[in-house]
Amino acid sequence: LKWFSFRAAGICWMLAAWVTAITSVSLAVRIRKLRFNSAAIIACCAFMLAYVVLAVRYGNVQPFVIAWLLAALALAETYPIFAGTLLALAVTFKIWPIMFVPWFLRKTRIRALFIFLVVFLALWLLPFPIFGSARYWSLLRDWYAAVHRMGTTYSEFYYFPSQSLRGLLLRYLTPVSPPLKGFPQINRLSLSPHTAIVIWGIACLIFYSATVIAMLRTNSRKQWIW
Repeated sequence: LKWFSFRAAGICWMLAAWVTAITSVSLAVRIRKLRFNSAAIIACCAFMLAYVVLAVRYGNVQPFVIAWLLAALALAETYPIFAGTLLALAVTFKIWPIMFVPWFLRKTRIRALFIFLVVFLALWLLPFPIFGSARYWSLLRDWYAAVHRMGTTYSEFYYFPSQSLRGLLLRYLTPVSPPLKGFPQINRLSLSPHTAIVIWGIACLIFYSATVIAMLRTNSRKQWIW
């Protein structure tokens, strides 16, 4: 993209995001033999279309990551090399898809999980000879510090007003002042921000663990629901 003008590169990026998203959904529909009635399609568009358009227009890599993750789940049994590679790409660009690794702890998906581990390791070690060991570890520490700071800060400074569970708990359970002027304080309780973050962490752990256990216990015919 560096050979294009900024405008042309942006157009290519947006087109690629739409093509990738449409391709991944088409793969999932065809491989999993999914069927949707008109009411379901209208409901999905009503709830999600605005967010999809905004995500693509914003220019983030997030639409690519979600499309790769969906394609990896769809291709896990039939094309494990592609599935593992796509999952590795998703985790490399955005670390959160690693939460879906338990979805590959099934007998029919183990090969895809193995490919993921190999490709993921290769991608993360690729910059090592380019930057050198000192620079590589320095960049890795900086990345971890940035991610850790965003995840553990006791405010909504980065994502205000966030719709996440973490953001809601901070707004409703703590007297933290909004980062932007003009937003009212709506807290119902006056707990410490640290307490709200602890509640958030425990709730996430419980919900995630319950979802993973339910997914692993379901039979192969119904696993796609998860």
